[in-house]
Amino acid sequence: MHRAAAFLALTRPKFLPLSVIPIVITASIVQMGGSLPVHRLIWCVLGVGLLHAAGNVVNDCYDFCLGADKKNTAGRYSGGSGILPQGLVEVGEAKIFYRYLLAAALIVALLLSQDSAWPFVMAIMGVLAALCYTMPPMKFAYRGLGELLVAMSFGPGIMLGTYYVLTGSFSISVLAVSAVVGALIGGVLIVNEFKDAATDRTAGKRNLAVRVIDLVARLSAAK
Repeated sequence: MHRAAAFLALTRPKFLPLSVIPIVITASIVQMGGSLPVHRLIWCVLGVGLLHAAGNVVNDCYDFCLGADKKNTAGRYSGGSGILPQGLVEVGEAKIFYRYLLAAALIVALLLSQDSAWPFVMAIMGVLAALCYTMPPMKFAYRGLGELLVAMSFGPGIMLGTYYVLTGSFSISVLAVSAVVGALIGGVLIVNEFKDAATDRTAGKRNLAVRVIDLVARLSAAK
């Protein structure tokens, strides 16, 4: 595999549309209420896409370092990208790569923050979410909190942020819709976790899928 293709694969492009869906829904809500600033919408897609791509690389880095992806087999929708276990990119290179992606996302946020600091503040929250998902010491995905973090990020985080960038205000109705969107995307994550549950357990990654399987096993054994 060409080096450029390997770095692209680290971002897991097939999952990136998941972060565009909340933006499109928010843009539709804005469009129904008035004019849609398309140029700001494009910047939103770029900034959120960079954050999502960075988060995927962070996830690959620390799942590999913590042993989860060394045991998993990369599949179409699970098991990580497989780039680091194959040695196509070094861990140190991947860490530099996600830092560049995060920096680029923050630059986009700065460009959108000329009238208010809120876009930059919300971008900082996105950076923290991307890092805390698997990076020690937080590593929410290993504590059964990763699904909630994803739901909050892809629901309220993206949708409220996009709405503010497009309108200059926040909306309770958008918050309500975003909760549903976040829950659905969090559900997609949980479904994908089940395939890797056995190997995740041995690596100490006690995500929600592992916890559900263990709970069912305990309940079955108690009967």
